[in-house]
Amino acid sequence: MTRRSLFVPLLVASFCCVGPGLGQPALPRFDAEALSGRKLTMPAAVQGHPALLVVGFTHASGPHCTDWAKRLESEFHGNGDVERYTVIFLEDAPKLVRGMAKSGIKSGVPKDQHDRFVIVTEHEKEVKDAVHFQAPDDAYLVLLGADGAVRWTFHGAVGDDPLRQIRELLK
Repeated sequence: MTRRSLFVPLLVASFCCVGPGLGQPALPRFDAEALSGRKLTMPAAVQGHPALLVVGFTHASGPHCTDWAKRLESEFHGNGDVERYTVIFLEDAPKLVRGMAKSGIKSGVPKDQHDRFVIVTEHEKEVKDAVHFQAPDDAYLVLLGADGAVRWTFHGAVGDDPLRQIRELLK
């Protein structure tokens, strides 16, 4: 057998094995603080149920994250089996600016949702790896299984196709 004929089956096998939960980096453990002041550790905070995380890494990703959070709220409202969080990373923001950023975010989020919006200041690189980071200003969606493992990721604008995929994976 030539090198080329060995490479093709290996390449095909690698594509066949990648899917939800397979080939996905694990979501690293990170501490977060909800806008309500509640402290939590992810992904342990959602262990036991599937969870949808909307993750933003830049100021410009904020509106996209808000759009996704609103859409997920309308799509999954009343579904207590799926936890939802919006995760905002401020690790790259200067420490002097973080308080102002958090205050600005808090003023734009309805008070009844303050427990679901969390601020994170550590492990940004590891989370970027787990969500297959490509576009800094996109919103990233992460579906975690009940065991806390990454089952699916997406980044981009709100759309029906990602929602269909989420619903299928939650069946």
